[in-house]
Amino acid sequence: MTGGQRCRRRARRRRLLDRPEDEAAHQDNKDHVPDKFVEETELALEGNLVARPRRIIDRSFKIARAEEVLCNTLAVIIVGDVATVPVDLLVAEITRRFALLDNSLAFHRVSSNEGLLVLAQMNPCQVPPLSLHFKRWSRFMKATGVALLSLVEVELEGIPAHAWELETAEHLLDEWCWVRALHPSTVNCQDCSSFKLSAWCSAPEHILPEMNLAIVEPSAMCEEGERAKRALEYSIKIKVAVASGVAVGEESQPGAFAQKISKQLSTLVTTPMVQKRCKKTLPSDFKPRRSRRVAKLPPEATDHRTHAVVS
Repeated sequence: MTGGQRCRRRARRRRLLDRPEDEAAHQDNKDHVPDKFVEETELALEGNLVARPRRIIDRSFKIARAEEVLCNTLAVIIVGDVATVPVDLLVAEITRRFALLDNSLAFHRVSSNEGLLVLAQMNPCQVPPLSLHFKRWSRFMKATGVALLSLVEVELEGIPAHAWELETAEHLLDEWCWVRALHPSTVNCQDCSSFKLSAWCSAPEHILPEMNLAIVEPSAMCEEGERAKRALEYSIKIKVAVASGVAVGEESQPGAFAQKISKQLSTLVTTPMVQKRCKKTLPSDFKPRRSRRVAKLPPEATDHRTHAVVS
């Protein structure tokens, strides 16, 4: 290495040392993504996940009945261009291949390459130019598990008397809650000023404090070809209290709503008075009789009136 090369290398090293740290990092890694941009991107993604709407429905008798019927249903995976083969031809070919009776199965298309076949499980079937693969249907298909972790008490104000039904409350709260039970005053219609219930919820703080309820009006008998559907709109106010008794949005009065719609156990069941038995005082050097027997000591004579040891 010549003297000129050494001088140029030392000068280059001095420039790198004298360069600001931020500039050096930018020059060394031009593709580096700023931390602020990463944080903003993550917050945006989280915001999209939170903002995605959800509707919660009850497991009704119809759903349970449909699940029993679908126990004999197969999920069909279609390999190929399904547009080239009509559905009627698929059903006819499956019926012929497995020697089934006509109209003994039903085929329902779910997506471009999936379908439901109400029949017992079968082996793959070739229907040129398609190939059909079967598997048992399950309610877990294309589903993800979620949990409603917060038990809350809800009060709905403004529901009209002719819509005083559980279904009305479920429609108003189906985005956030699953209704667990109704308050006795709501069931008996003793207090129609507010619709009270308890529900399981995933995020109580996301429940809106106010919303509008629109109820469609009946159609007139003489009107034909009506241009619009009329409805009556009602203003609904919602109050929520978590299980601990702190109302969401009403931190100034903790537990006021929960105490108003709940009954204390002490007011329902009286606590019996139990008198405590007085214990006899024993001398400090007293030993249980069993310990004296184990130690093989002579029995001890005592005066029960004074609890003093008689020597």
